[in-house]
Amino acid sequence: MTDRTCTVDGCEAPHQARGFCKLHYRRWRSSLAPDAPEREGFPSPAECIVDGCSKVPWARGLCAMHLARFRKYGDPETGAFKPRGGCEIPGCDRPHRAFGYCNKHYWRLTHNGDPERVQKPLPLDEHGYMGIHRRLRVTRGPAADNACHQCGGPAEQWAYDHTDPDARIDPRLGFPYSTDLARYLPMCARCHLAFDRRPDDG
Repeated sequence: MTDRTCTVDGCEAPHQARGFCKLHYRRWRSSLAPDAPEREGFPSPAECIVDGCSKVPWARGLCAMHLARFRKYGDPETGAFKPRGGCEIPGCDRPHRAFGYCNKHYWRLTHNGDPERVQKPLPLDEHGYMGIHRRLRVTRGPAADNACHQCGGPAEQWAYDHTDPDARIDPRLGFPYSTDLARYLPMCARCHLAFDRRPDDG
């Protein structure tokens, strides 16, 4: 298919629809006179009037993006995305993730409402089964960094040793657990399953 250009005299812009380029097609839709002179007070330049933007204007001399910003913020250049780079929090050299923040500060923004607000972790006795295992990975590291307590092979999981007199039962999962992080042993999955199924010593 051959490249088509606008049918308006003197316009070499690529064809968009009805024989017109984007600019003249929009004029045709609004006034049925694509080559009519611009209306006073409503300039229709060939490019968006915002510096550095070469998109075709939609209305008020603005392209669709800058017009949307103008309608939302009252300024066509307000609300632009921040360029990707580093986190904007002073002293933070982590890479940008979203809204000008790195992963850590973006998480704080979405969870705490403030990118610089640090939410204190829950006390251990307020954690459930999954929360305790997350704390285990943070405090004692991955179980895979250790040998299995039973067979000596590579460990995969942290296993509760069933020695806590104040052990708890997770109401959703039904698993016993302890809030004492010292009562967990690194085990492979097979040994962990056998250990949990063993008859009670008592």
